Amino acid sequence: MFNNRRKIQLIEDLLKVDNDATLKQVETVLHKSKKPARRSGKPAAKKKKLSAHDFLGVWTKEEAAGIEKIIEEGCEQIDYDGWK
Repeated sequence: MFNNRRKIQLIEDLLKVDNDATLKQVETVLHKSKKPARRSGKPAAKKKKLSAHDFLGVWTKEEAAGIEKIIEEGCEQIDYDGWK
């Protein structure tokens, strides 16, 4: 996480800038920071197909155990009328 003091210092420095080219560069950097970062040198048009492995480490062990329990409980219930 960024330190708020650093952000304030950058803003103060930016207010002192009188050069349009410098301001344009700052705008470019800020615009690029809003775009999602690409993971590799692949062109943006080619999107990687997601895999379950891409989510490794997203859940804590407790969250994973809870999801696993919910799945097991849901899979153990059979709706016999659903087969008709």
